[in-house]
Amino acid sequence: MLPIGSDDDRIFRWKVRAHSLNVWQAATLQELTIKCDTYMEVRYSPKSKCEPAPVAGSIVEEALKVLEGRWKMVILFHLFRNGTMRFSELGRGIVGVTQKMLIQQLRDLEHHGVIIRTVYPEVPPKVEYSLTPLGKELCPVLEGLLLWAEKRQQAIETQKKNVKAKKTA
Repeated sequence: MLPIGSDDDRIFRWKVRAHSLNVWQAATLQELTIKCDTYMEVRYSPKSKCEPAPVAGSIVEEALKVLEGRWKMVILFHLFRNGTMRFSELGRGIVGVTQKMLIQQLRDLEHHGVIIRTVYPEVPPKVEYSLTPLGKELCPVLEGLLLWAEKRQQAIETQKKNVKAKKTA
């Protein structure tokens, strides 16, 4: 072991960037049991094992960000089926959603140009939501998703039946 404070006792520092905070940590040569004459700075940059997505992949990612959220798809299905709906109708029609979450999801969809919010100057206030032309273009896509979900559900049920049949046999 090297005596602490000697010329050979080097302090190694590395910078760790986590959540946009710089954290400096030092360790002596005795602690690391590594000899090195140079200053060492280690940076963490996560490397993906996959190749970067092509431009089409990034466009799809942006489109999916519009639809991400627990209640957005449910809201869109209700608006496809019923056309224009009042806020209270959406709240009653979607089981389990809180008023706060419904407001957030509707505002986000409005921000992305998928739905339009119409406020009528009445007492009590009347607010209606409907799909924009851009939002209506999502209808075939979501219908395809619905068909896929139904096929998936049937496949899962079939698989469960097969497993039960094998266990009883």
